[in-house]
Amino acid sequence: MQKLLYDELKPHFNKSQSFKNYFAFMNFSAKKIIFSGFVIVVILTFFSFLATIWLNMTQAFTMVFGTFFVLFVPGYFWTFVIFHGIKPLERITTSIALSITFVPLTMFAANKLGFRPSPLSIIIEIIIIALIAILVLFIKKSVKQ
Repeated sequence: MQKLLYDELKPHFNKSQSFKNYFAFMNFSAKKIIFSGFVIVVILTFFSFLATIWLNMTQAFTMVFGTFFVLFVPGYFWTFVIFHGIKPLERITTSIALSITFVPLTMFAANKLGFRPSPLSIIIEIIIIALIAILVLFIKKSVKQ
């Protein structure tokens, strides 16, 4: 994978050029993803600081970032697997709906299998939901090629 990226950028980028030039030849969607991630972290941090009016700093950051992690992340990856060519606002809305669906179903299944709910088990289950979506997406892309 890394060699393919290197071969693709080789005509445009050599080691004497600056790191800024590397981003000039980077795929626009990758730059968009990096910028979007940065904006999301800044917004969540702002809301965390705003929540410190009512809570202490640790509780505020845990509440804001935890809510984002539970209600957005798993469904966001599954929107790429299930839906193609939808607009960003539709993707965000659908990801929240899918997260509200997947997380409780996974918790229920894990509870029936004998795993008791705890903060660590919830985090692991959400990461597993996202990793399964990423795996399915890679398999779909590799089969398509």
